[in-house]
Amino acid sequence: MDQNNFPLNIAETISKNESLHKYLNHFLTLTKTWDLPQTPSNYAFNQHFVSPEFLTHIREFVDVSDDGNKFFAETLENRSNYINIKKKVEDERSSTFQDIQSIVMESLAKHLNKNGRTANTFENPEIRCHLSGAFVYPPGSFVNWHTNNDAPGHRLYMAHADEIGKSFFRYLDADTGEIITDFDKPGWNFRHFIVDPRKPFWHCVYSDTTRFSLGYNIKLSALNKTA
Repeated sequence: MDQNNFPLNIAETISKNESLHKYLNHFLTLTKTWDLPQTPSNYAFNQHFVSPEFLTHIREFVDVSDDGNKFFAETLENRSNYINIKKKVEDERSSTFQDIQSIVMESLAKHLNKNGRTANTFENPEIRCHLSGAFVYPPGSFVNWHTNNDAPGHRLYMAHADEIGKSFFRYLDADTGEIITDFDKPGWNFRHFIVDPRKPFWHCVYSDTTRFSLGYNIKLSALNKTA
């Protein structure tokens, strides 16, 4: 979902890159060989933390324009129970992860050029991209409402779900006040949104199936000049 009056659908463009799908599937195969801890599940209890009511509870205590709202959410007990594999991914130094990032950056440059916004390939200082998150969500896992306000920029998430209708990305539309639940389809799901402390993007994730996700924080000077 593109927001903040951002007209270019980055997620849709990147999702059509066949080479990216190849490396993402390799990522899945690789991570399934790792010895990962199991997450205890309490389905009904965990779903409370991604409910609209819980977001209302959080926002009663936090000014939504305050950079501290993410800190508040992170200090809550039972903030999440996914498996964070970001350090493992970074320590692995696999060519697979390097190729994924390179393809993402190359796709961004082509996308910008196609839409009349000059940007060269990944060596151009106008495009910066780094891994912001890598997670495994076993059945019954979640991350509760948060904003990521401590890391502004364009955010691209690529999530793989094993089953239809059993995992979702839920967010608060800052313009309408509507809470939208975007269910994953089987296979890879691509989402783009903007993290801007001036317009906090509240969101959460829940999964009742095995779900893998990779997130990238993207700095796009070429966009900021004209957005």
